[in-house]
Parts: sequence; C-alpha cells; structure tokens
Amino acid sequence: MIGTGIVPQDCFGIPERFSVIAATGFNAVLGIYLFKGFEI
Repeated sequence: MIGTGIVPQDCFGIPERFSVIAATGFNAVLGIYLFKGFEI
C-alpha cells in the first residue's frame, strides 16, 4: 500500500485505514453509478 512505508511500524494502522476508507468510498460511488445506470 502507498504510504505505509513512510510511518513507523507502531502507526501502521493509520494509513491502512485511510486506504481502506478510500477504497470503500470508491466502491460506493461506483455502486451508485451502476444503480443509476451511469447517468450524470
């Protein structure tokens, strides 16, 4: 994952949570577009 090598091992969970939140948000946006039929 990007950014996990920057922080020390003790704080590894913080950038991991941000990347999980970003992936979940991206999936939510894609789900909304699929549900609406890709209409803008």
